[in-house]
Amino acid sequence: MKLNYTLTLEDFKAYHRLFGSRNPRNRSSYSFYFTVLPIVAVSGLVLIIVFRFFGLTELVTLFTPGEVTFIVVSVYFQLKRFYRIRSGYKKFAQALSSFETDIPPFVDIDDERIFCAMPGFFEGKYFWNSITASAENEKITLLYMPGDRCIVIPTSVLSPAQRLELHALIQRNVVRKQK
Repeated sequence: MKLNYTLTLEDFKAYHRLFGSRNPRNRSSYSFYFTVLPIVAVSGLVLIIVFRFFGLTELVTLFTPGEVTFIVVSVYFQLKRFYRIRSGYKKFAQALSSFETDIPPFVDIDDERIFCAMPGFFEGKYFWNSITASAENEKITLLYMPGDRCIVIPTSVLSPAQRLELHALIQRNVVRKQK
């Protein structure tokens, strides 16, 4: 099965979400910074409004510095994430554009190996025994190798038959369990 594709910003975002959810530490810090912290910040803001409405000015002055800190930190982490993903994709796209060729990036997968190529930039041949795990969602499929490396396959470029074939290849050849 040979796939020709170019990674889009949406694919890059899906890769970051799926790769980041790989280990429990990343999931818990993501939950804290992007769910719990904003909820606490908004709840504190509502509490300050309620205190001010009921004329409890001493509680307003007590909670305001901490609340401002929660809001600033929440906004900071949201902007940092947005900037990191956008700048990472921009750097990736610039690196690829400097090696433009007539041949698009592709992945060739069969029962023996996986061959990835971005002509003029990168070529890699991986055997299935070097793939330690896989992760998949509706947007992207990741094939993990030792360390923090993985092969990214956007599922949006796959036909239903190719998706089933890829899933069957992963089931047959990936030694460790799926994540």
